[in-house]
Amino acid sequence: MMKRTISVRENKGRPVRKERTRRPRREGLSERPEGCRTIFVGNLPWETEEEELRNLFGPYGDIVNARIVKQSWTKRSRGFGYVEFQQEEAVTDVIATAVKKPFSMNDRELRLDYADQLSNE
Repeated sequence: MMKRTISVRENKGRPVRKERTRRPRREGLSERPEGCRTIFVGNLPWETEEEELRNLFGPYGDIVNARIVKQSWTKRSRGFGYVEFQQEEAVTDVIATAVKKPFSMNDRELRLDYADQLSNE
């Protein structure tokens, strides 16, 4: 056709993808790393700002850094973040409070855990 060769072959369709298996959500707290001054904060509402994290956890101690992890290409929140405190005792106080009565934002119960020091770099 129009000085080009046309070939016809059988359509084999798309390859069948393997079904992904999700890891079960970890219940409870992980083991506290030595010298831990950072907490992981999960299940954040998408619209949460870092200042809101500072306001929520500020009463427990001096905050060095509060950050929400975002997708690099859309800058949209991934729904979790980290709060780094000046003192280790602040982490102890926050976790103890969360065990008694979980923190929440916009009717979403936050999931707190100890963060590895590498997670905050």
